[in-house]
Amino acid sequence: MNTVSLYRLKYLFLQYFIINWKRDLKTFSILFLIKIIFTYLHFPFPDELIVVIMSIIFAGNIFNFLNNKHQGISYLMLPLNTVEKVFVNIILVHAYYSLMLLLACFSGEIIGHLFYTLRTGLVFIFPDAVGELFSYDFLLQLIAIQSIFIFTSVYFRKNAILKTLFVFVIVFFILVFIIGYMLIRLHMGNISEPFLMNIIAGLMEKYTLIFSAFNYIIILFFWILSYFRLRETEV
Repeated sequence: MNTVSLYRLKYLFLQYFIINWKRDLKTFSILFLIKIIFTYLHFPFPDELIVVIMSIIFAGNIFNFLNNKHQGISYLMLPLNTVEKVFVNIILVHAYYSLMLLLACFSGEIIGHLFYTLRTGLVFIFPDAVGELFSYDFLLQLIAIQSIFIFTSVYFRKNAILKTLFVFVIVFFILVFIIGYMLIRLHMGNISEPFLMNIIAGLMEKYTLIFSAFNYIIILFFWILSYFRLRETEV
């Protein structure tokens, strides 16, 4: 069973939706209604932050059933190979959940604006702000973050989200320390300020390319890690 079967993939997708469709519909409806209310009242709504937080929750719990002994054994004994199981969960997180959250915010923004214009008699203008949710940079960052939490949901048996955030905090402080140390060493070495500014300017010019490449590396790296970790769990 080394090949990928569309029939088996369909089976796993159907099984997932049968179990979770009510929860997902409730999540979409709540976010949709909240977005309508905030838009109608012209209250600021942090679309990107909400989408990221909700994505982390979904991705960080995508393999949560492995923490339950009976559910975990039942899942591992399904007649699907590891590639198919990882592929299904990657699609669920990156495509299904992302689209659900983005559409809830997008459609809520449209309906909220429509209600407001109907009440005030103003001309309806298609909102521009929500378009940022579908920007290349944001979606790439979102998928990179999701890929990390997909892996940690397999790697950590319990409290995967909290443990991952704790690791992020540690890594952040380590990076701050390293950068601070390097700047101090450069300053002590009498490196001129214009030289440093030229380096920073050069990096900023290549920011988009470097940033995109880094995110793609992260995504592929954690997809592969997720596969090997689930494979190890099955063994």
